[in-house]
Amino acid sequence: MFVCFFKYKLVFLFFLINVLLLSNNLSAQQPHKTKDFPSLCDVFFKKHEKLKSLPPYLLKSISLKETGRWDNKAKESFAWPWTVTSGKWSHYFESKESAIRAVKRLQLRNITNIDVGCMQINLKYHPKAFNSLDQAFDPNSNISYAASFLKKLHRQKKSWHRSIENYHSSNPKYNYKYRNKVIEIWKSVRSKEALKKRIAVRKAYQERKAKHRNYIKNIKNG
Repeated sequence: MFVCFFKYKLVFLFFLINVLLLSNNLSAQQPHKTKDFPSLCDVFFKKHEKLKSLPPYLLKSISLKETGRWDNKAKESFAWPWTVTSGKWSHYFESKESAIRAVKRLQLRNITNIDVGCMQINLKYHPKAFNSLDQAFDPNSNISYAASFLKKLHRQKKSWHRSIENYHSSNPKYNYKYRNKVIEIWKSVRSKEALKKRIAVRKAYQERKAKHRNYIKNIKNG
């Protein structure tokens, strides 16, 4: 009786271990959680603004207008990399794979007017922008193309305000309101970034001051 109970106990123990291992493997295969997404677009804005000599925070401001998603915890919006828009329909997908599948389903229905990624590049009007949908949803590639497009518009229009308008549409019926909203976001972003810098400078100063006080204290104490 004792031997039989011991065998069942071992079998149950091995079963429990296998379940835990499977659970860990599945967790490792899951896509990035929402908290990781804010940086996926954000880390490339400054890079491409510098490469193309664009005004600071312009790419981020356009992206927030195009794909901004509110984060209740952070109390601010952030660009969502797996956003798909077609006409009045728009959706934030949880992964690149889900976004790609959605675009393919739209294309199977002969829908070509589709905006994708951090900067919502339109696949109909920019058919040669990307080599694949995987590249289209890559934040670095998506933002890089948008930066090049904005630079091209600025060479043509000689104005960043006009460039913002035409990034969205060449039709004044649509682009004027779009420009005003982007400029509103742009002002807000610049204000927030300036505040972050002031806080960082103040913190660095306080840390240096505290370090100096400790240094003097250690000298006095021998």
